Amino acid sequence: MQDPSITILLLSLLIFQLSAQSNYSNTIFFSSKTSYNISKPHFQVYLKETNQSTNGIATLNQPPSQCKAKQLSLLVRHGTRYPSDGDVEKIDNIIAKLQNLDLKAPFVKVKDWNNTFTLEQESLLADAGKEEMKSIASKYTSQFPNLFSSAMSKSGSENVEIISSEKERTESSAKAFVDGVSEEITVDVMNLNSKINIRNDLIRFYDFCTEYIDVVDSDAAQEKSLIEFHKFIAGPEMQEAAKRVSAEASLTNDEDLFTTEELEIIWLLCGFERAMKGADYDSPWCYPITIEDSLVLEYANDIETYWLSAYGYKINYQQSCPLFSNIVDNFQQIIASSSAPAVSLYFGHSGTVLPIYSLLGLFDDGKPLNASNFSHNKNGRKLRSSIIGPFAANIGFSLYECEEGVQTSHPDWPEKLESHMLQIMVNEQVVQLPFTDKVAVTLSKFEKQYDWYTSQCDFDKICKNDNPTSTSPGMTDRKLAQYIAVCVSFLAIYML
Repeated sequence: MQDPSITILLLSLLIFQLSAQSNYSNTIFFSSKTSYNISKPHFQVYLKETNQSTNGIATLNQPPSQCKAKQLSLLVRHGTRYPSDGDVEKIDNIIAKLQNLDLKAPFVKVKDWNNTFTLEQESLLADAGKEEMKSIASKYTSQFPNLFSSAMSKSGSENVEIISSEKERTESSAKAFVDGVSEEITVDVMNLNSKINIRNDLIRFYDFCTEYIDVVDSDAAQEKSLIEFHKFIAGPEMQEAAKRVSAEASLTNDEDLFTTEELEIIWLLCGFERAMKGADYDSPWCYPITIEDSLVLEYANDIETYWLSAYGYKINYQQSCPLFSNIVDNFQQIIASSSAPAVSLYFGHSGTVLPIYSLLGLFDDGKPLNASNFSHNKNGRKLRSSIIGPFAANIGFSLYECEEGVQTSHPDWPEKLESHMLQIMVNEQVVQLPFTDKVAVTLSKFEKQYDWYTSQCDFDKICKNDNPTSTSPGMTDRKLAQYIAVCVSFLAIYML
């Protein structure tokens, strides 16, 4: 007879799954402006519903006993930030419009709403974003205690690599992450903060890629690259959503009805408020927005993401190869020398993280997101930025040193171990790469699969740049130092 405690445990797991699934389908998300704390609890259900998990409930990141963590490279999008200057202007405009209209309760409360989103704070990291960073840091430090202790603690070597873009929100995210680590182990916060290396060329590669700017991102290019996005904005789904929200706010005159742009800023205001004040915060901006409205607005934003940062154009992800090469180089460095950084941290943007996903082949629906396939993609698409690319989205590459040739019974790892194995984690959760049904791969297979992005990564050639950048052809500061060291060694030998 089965142990009653096991039966209770299984029933509890089933109830948890059903509850999580129900919450997932009844939660309002905000695309890339979704709080990490709103998005993260739904990640496992999302993996299951989009058939990206081996066993329905995502596997915990526990390697076989014959493996120990050797190196962690972690790319993190900045945490929750304040609205951009463009959004601040739109917020001011919608507030001014609503002040003169007769609104229905409870939406009428927006007239008394205290606007704290100012130009002085535009795009700066919010306190909620700092807390997201500290929480993520705490969890990764707990998951990889030996790596963080050896790389960042006072008693260790403090041999860590921290790279950020020049933006305040990324550098402040890096500092908040260090604060989070300091809550788990003893570190010299000031010294670690002084190690933050500003590398726009590596993190904001899209600012240096002529081909990307000319074909995808410039205002002129977006007339073509975002044609599906503009079609959807002008299409029936968005127009109906604007009408529904207008009716919910009790707007009846045609000249008062919300435009699709005004609809989006109301939705984003709801998102910013919940991101900064809590997932259940009773913001008046959320009152007229339904789940159906949110799904339409999400899809519009995901069409934009698809064509600007993901699979829409090859250059979107090919241009990220210097960053990817830098990450892969970390593995070879730690294998060659124990003095190499055991932890490498990168703090970037949505436009940094999404291309890396696409380079790896993650979250690929196989067909483009366009204006005509909303009903097909409404619920089951893989490229859903609310889940994979919220504020503080992160992707980790964990290298393990294993007993080579050992057979393992771990259900989600290859049966036979090689000396070095690799796992990929998205938002703290291990995921499968598209070429395997396991959650770990051999380093040799990984490097072979993505060889083009390392061996053929000539950034200036890929981007058709007239003037060379420091990212091309992958001569990073670390590689340059190694090259100089080799030259000095040969010179010393010669002098003898």
